[in-house]
Amino acid sequence: GYKADEQVFYMGQGQTFADGDKLVHGQQGKVAGMWRGNTHLAVLFSGNKGHVGLRLTEISQLPPPPLHGGYKVGEKLFYTWPSRTFAHKGTTYKLVQGQQGEVMGPGTGQHEQKGTGLAMLFPGNKSCVDCVLAKVSRVPPPVLHSTAGDQEEVAVVGERTFAQRDAECRKRAIDLDTETPRKRGRAAAGGMEERLVGARSVCTAAVDKRVRELIQPAIERWVAEEIDEATLKQRRVEAREKATAEHA
Repeated sequence: GYKADEQVFYMGQGQTFADGDKLVHGQQGKVAGMWRGNTHLAVLFSGNKGHVGLRLTEISQLPPPPLHGGYKVGEKLFYTWPSRTFAHKGTTYKLVQGQQGEVMGPGTGQHEQKGTGLAMLFPGNKSCVDCVLAKVSRVPPPVLHSTAGDQEEVAVVGERTFAQRDAECRKRAIDLDTETPRKRGRAAAGGMEERLVGARSVCTAAVDKRVRELIQPAIERWVAEEIDEATLKQRRVEAREKATAEHA
């Protein structure tokens, strides 16, 4: 058992209370006494105004092991997967691709398989979200290629059906046989080239987004060590082929 004034480590994910007191994963505190019978301990951490009641499973006499992926508590990481909003136990969470969040500790198994990732706190969310390592990075995700005039259309492409995306791509397609080089001046040729690049950008963005959607289950199985890297690469090739065929 634990004794009064004994030094212990906090093993849970970080959080901040309404009065400003905080819990930081791996922080060392001092046992102040029993709390709520024999199920909790009152622990006082440096910088807090009062003690915090913690379950026995949330503290340890030994420091916690390193976080997965070599990340550290307090480190800022980018969410790299497609944006999504979901509800869990009455609370709504929002994840935005490219948004930066803070590492608060190890994953708890609430939103992802326990032991596979990190507890992340993103702006706008009241509590942490579990993220597997494949969904976060120190480097921001690449921006979808597009021309200035296509920014708005690329931003909403995820809201369209595949048929609508294809129709949009075809609408932007250029019939090169309708005009001969003699009929086109330099300005017309330049405008045609810009339109062609824009059309390709929209189609490429749609294909890339579809590839990410198709490969997601395989990545999660790879993180869970259910498939090897060679199989993951094969699934990626298959996803690219299928996405390209859907937009042909």
